[in-house]
Formats: sequence, structure tokens, C-alpha cells
Amino acid sequence: MRSHCALLVASALSLMACSSESPVAPPTGSPDIALSPTSLRLCYPRCAASTRGIFNIGYVTVSNSGTGTLTWSASPNRPWLQYSRKFGGPSTVEVRVDGTGMATGQVYDGEITFTVVDHPDKTAVLKVYMQMP
Repeated sequence: MRSHCALLVASALSLMACSSESPVAPPTGSPDIALSPTSLRLCYPRCAASTRGIFNIGYVTVSNSGTGTLTWSASPNRPWLQYSRKFGGPSTVEVRVDGTGMATGQVYDGEITFTVVDHPDKTAVLKVYMQMP
């Protein structure tokens, strides 16, 4: 904070006048996006005990690694890959796989790209692997 003071002399009186200025706040910056975890391995409909009981549902946390308010959108690149904000506030995302009609014994891969609204150059990619037992 800067202070400015001026000595005023009027007739026989001496007065001191001071004012204060707050510095101008820097720009607030912009949000950025981060995921945890950055990959999921899921099974459809559910894998056997030999694969440690992996399910067809997983969860990812979307967080702001920048400043400002984060508003995001998401786009899966495979029709068998779905997501929804299910619980725990706007940052917890439920990811589901649906392997109906797909070949068994295969592992399929896909991605969900999360993008900062108003900053399309800021993205984070969730890799998803679907195992078909």
C-alpha cells in the first residue's frame, strides 16, 4: 500500500492531509483441469475373482489446478464409454463401460477428454481400458 501526504499551510494553521491507495489487484488468472486417477481399468459386466473383482464402474475426480472458477465439459471417444456426475459434488465423476455385443476375451481402450469451458486449449484425458472376460 502506498501513502501520499501533503503539508497544507493555510494562514497560521498547518494541516497535514494523507490518502492511501490500494494497489491494483493482478488479473485472477484462469482455471486449469486435473484428473485423479488419469486412467481406469474396468470390466464388463464384471470380472471374476482372478482379476481382483474389477467392476464396470469407476470414479475420477476432476479438480482445478489453476485459479478462478473451473467449469468443464467432457467428451468420450467410444460409444461404450459413459460418464455422469453422480455424487460427492460436481468434481466426482462416475465412469461406466457397456460391452453389450462386443467380443469376449478382448481389451478395448477409449478416452474421455475433459475440457475447461472458455479455454478449449486446456484439457485432461482419462484413459479407460475395458476388459471383456
